[in-house]
Amino acid sequence: LPAAHTWKQSVKPLARSVLRLFPGLRKAARKQAGQLFTGNQFSVETLRSSLDTSLRELKTDYVDILLMHAAPMSVLAQDDLLAELQSLVAAGKVRMAGISGEHDVIAATLSQRPPILQTTQFACNIEHFGFLDEIAANQTAQPGMFMVANHPFGGPIGVAETRSRIAALRDTPDLPQNLRAKLDPGDPQLLPEVVLNTILTGTGIDAVVPAMLQPRHLKSNCQAIADCRFTAGELVQIRRALSP
Repeated sequence: LPAAHTWKQSVKPLARSVLRLFPGLRKAARKQAGQLFTGNQFSVETLRSSLDTSLRELKTDYVDILLMHAAPMSVLAQDDLLAELQSLVAAGKVRMAGISGEHDVIAATLSQRPPILQTTQFACNIEHFGFLDEIAANQTAQPGMFMVANHPFGGPIGVAETRSRIAALRDTPDLPQNLRAKLDPGDPQLLPEVVLNTILTGTGIDAVVPAMLQPRHLKSNCQAIADCRFTAGELVQIRRALSP
């Protein structure tokens, strides 16, 4: 395991550099990765088998949240699958059922609101801030869906882009001077404070799930939420200014 971990960590920076130089390869890589997964996995039989396996390996008789992961749009029309989810919740094996997927699938879920789907999860970083306006409007009109955002920093490329945009805000005359003064580029806490709190504040998002590889990441992210230097109004201003 340590040897495998070492060579993978060594290859990742090289792969990222290649993708930055040849952006077209990213789409091809995603397509190739998608081919590694077996199709037609969104069935009643697979749902039952997958859940039973998870309960057995977790040594529990229920899960708090069960998500249909990376689900296609078609699952919203699978009445048998949604009915089975309802049965699992009624039986106490699942406390809350939901769906994770691309933004068009999430938007359709919010529009249709199948009663059994009480939670959604989707990627949300600086490139998706426009989608947050849609989420906020929907949650205001129809509250009650538990919303989870993931991939908030957007990976190494997203982090670099976000840092660049935040730095540019210091010279943006549309923002108040006292707000720009808080955007200290030398403060390592600035990035997590801006990213995590702009996603969580005034958007209808209930939770955000960042990747954390080291204990210091966990500490930094928790501190960003607990000791944010920005007011709710300032965070809204920042989010609008950072939107693509």
